[in-house]
This record gives sequence, C-alpha cells and structure tokens, in this order.
Amino acid sequence: MPLISEETDRQAVDWHAHVFMKSLPMQKNRRYAPAYDAPLENYVALLKKHNKSGGLLVQPSFLGRDNSFLISCLESIRKNPSPIWLRGVVVVPPSTPVRKLKDYDAAGVVGVRLNLLRQDIPDFSNVTWRRFFSRVNALNWHVEVQLEGWRWPQAFEQLADCCERLVVDHFGLPDVHNPFGCVGFRMICAYQGQNLWVKTSAPYRVYPSLDPEGAAMACRDSYQALRDSIGENALLWGSDWPWTQFEDGHSYSDTVKWLGYWHKQEAIEASRK
Repeated sequence: MPLISEETDRQAVDWHAHVFMKSLPMQKNRRYAPAYDAPLENYVALLKKHNKSGGLLVQPSFLGRDNSFLISCLESIRKNPSPIWLRGVVVVPPSTPVRKLKDYDAAGVVGVRLNLLRQDIPDFSNVTWRRFFSRVNALNWHVEVQLEGWRWPQAFEQLADCCERLVVDHFGLPDVHNPFGCVGFRMICAYQGQNLWVKTSAPYRVYPSLDPEGAAMACRDSYQALRDSIGENALLWGSDWPWTQFEDGHSYSDTVKWLGYWHKQEAIEASRK
C-alpha cells in the first residue's frame, strides 16, 4: 500500500524531516554543509513528544545520492520495536536498476526526491526518465520535487503525466513578491488530477526575508488557496526539522502551531495580541 493513501492518518504524520551527522561524506558541489548533528533519536523523541505516529525522512541535498545513512535509520527503527514508524525518500539517478529500487523499498523507502533548485530541468519525456517513473509507479512510490515556483511550468505537465503520485515541496515555492500571480503556483492550484499533493512546510523558505513566525503568517493565504483548489486531503504538513540554514527563531512546537494558524484566522489574531 502506498504511504499517501486514504488509509493514512495525515494529521498524525510529519511529512518532511531530515536526519544526518556532520561527519558524513558530503556532496562535492553542495550549496551548504551542516556544522551540527541531527540524529535519529532526537527526531524520534520530538515525534513522541508531539503525539505523532510517524515521520517521512527525506534525503538532504548535501548528502547527494549516498542514501546509506537514511537507510540505516529506517532499518534501525524496523529492528527495534517502537510506537513510531518511519519511511524514507531517497535521491537516485534515473538509471537506477529495478533491483536497487526494490532493495530500498524493502528497507522502507516510499519515494524519490528531485531537488531541482538552481538546477537544469531534465527532459522528463525521454526514455530513461519514462522508464524510471514507470518503475517508481510500480512500487507505489511518490515523486517529490523541489523547484522554484516560476519554473514549475517547465516541468509540471510532464511530471503530472508520468507520476502516479506527484508531491510538490514547500508550497511550490511561489514568487515571494507576487505569490498568487506566480504562474507555477497558479498552475498547481488549477490542476484537476487526483495524483497531486503539496507539502505545507518550511514557510521561511517561501519568505526567507521574514522571521519564521512572520513567514508562517504570510503563508496562510497560500495554504487556503491550495486547500480551496486541490483540497485539504492533498496538503501534507511537514516540520522540515532541523530546518537547515533556518535553524534559529523557532522550535518543533512552533512548526506544529503554524498548521493551526493556516487553519484558523482567529489563531493568527490571538497571536498578535
């Protein structure tokens, strides 16, 4: 059964988080390298404290395609009885053989991530990508994409056509100066298919010039626009723990609270008093 399904209690899941150690081998052309550890046990403790039943661990960009630490964390949870369950999203090339994908599947992987920020957008219509998406679909995995909002039109139709489960990262990263005029955000809102989900996570990545609380406030209208267009069941809240490059000014509890802001106007008004 795919992780994103009617049987999944979406509200009980943290749909976007990362674990890593600063000693791990880093990708050579990385944009950023952490100077601290984000160990599995710390993340699991946060899930328990906030009454979450599970979490989705996403391979961070600075670790590139070496998913070994992520897989070791998934295996650790599986071997040690715990009320908390975890699944993973890996980063792999489209040439990855079926056997490797099935090994990841057995370890608890449920998706692949395409981090296209400041990267060239591939031609997803070519045979290599088509074959890859077919293999991903056969495993009931989702394809998670991080891409600037203004560039979504260059990729959206091909991805929506090829992927049985397409997940958009961080509100679709709309244009900070004109979020509702952003052509990519408008395209996401206008989509009529049933194979699209959007992560309502990391508001500070949407509005990087604002403090985290202010960014969360600013994302409320975007949340409601998405909810009104593609439906609340298509929205996946994520903490984005440990908030790489945006670690200061908020806590895990704050990220949980922000979801309440997006749901209710009165919560925002109360916070301003």
